[in-house]
Order: sequence, then C-alpha cells, then structure tokens
Amino acid sequence: RASDDAVYPVYHAARQAGAPVFVHFGILKVGIRDKLGLVSNFDLRNSNPLDLYQVAKDFPDIEFIVPHFGCGYFQELLMVASQCPNVTVDTSSSNSWVNLMPYPLTLKDVFAKTLDILGPERIIFGSDSTAFPKGWRSEIFESQAEILKSLNRGTADLNLIFSENAQRIFGL
Repeated sequence: RASDDAVYPVYHAARQAGAPVFVHFGILKVGIRDKLGLVSNFDLRNSNPLDLYQVAKDFPDIEFIVPHFGCGYFQELLMVASQCPNVTVDTSSSNSWVNLMPYPLTLKDVFAKTLDILGPERIIFGSDSTAFPKGWRSEIFESQAEILKSLNRGTADLNLIFSENAQRIFGL
C-alpha cells in the first residue's frame, strides 16, 4: 500500500532528491488480457487513492502524481486532491475505466470535474505512449485537446496541461 511504513524511505529519498512521485491506483486493464491470456492480477484492495491521503499530508513538499485520473477511483482521487494541494493527476491512457462506473461518465465529464476541483495547474497530459510497439499515440492527444477546447479552455490552460505543468514539476 502507498501508506505502508515500508514505502516511507522512498518518500524520504524523493523529498531529498526533489523528485515527484507517481502512484498508480485503480485497475491496470479493463477487459484486456495480458500476453498469457490472464486478466491483471493487481490486488484491488491496494488500489484506492484514499490511501495516499496521509502520505500526501506527511510529505507536503513532494508532488504526488496519480495517473489515469485514479483509474476507476475518480471520486476518491478528487476527495484526496481537494484536501492535498500536492496531489496532481495525469490524463494518460484511453481512460476506458469510465465504462466501469455505475453511472454515465464520459472523459469530457472527467476533465470538467477535474478542472473544477484541481484547476488546470494540477493536471498533466499523459499519452501512454511508448517507443515500442505503439509509439506516439496521437489519437489520445487529439482526443484530449478536443475535449479541452469543447470545454472552452483557452491557450493558457492548454499550455499548462500539455507542457508547462510537467516542465515545472520535473524541473525541465
């Protein structure tokens, strides 16, 4: 778990290095099987972003980045981020976890609510691109840019989300 005492040395090292910390919560795959035909074996008991709350409070000088909008734990992510200004979200992947919600939820809804709670300063674009085999996933960038434009977000907000926030957090 993110809050396990055994992980605290990692947080101390990140603090000393001035490095942000990515903490993946939620599910890894939604209805996709791995190379062996097995569904992901992540333990969902360790997947709730609420587990980050005390850690973020204990390390207010570390930027914690939660990928995929919490990947199925969207409400919990928003609750933690609303109380911890050092929690940022990344937008990576197709975010197909929205299909698991017990109510209708689109990626546009996710962006709108995240912008409302966190503001554009705490959102980092992530494409889930890799060098192999898929390379740059332009469809994710284009989809997210269109969503933000449809939410009437101006150039300043798009610049924050697509570049400036990452430059600030990673010291680029």
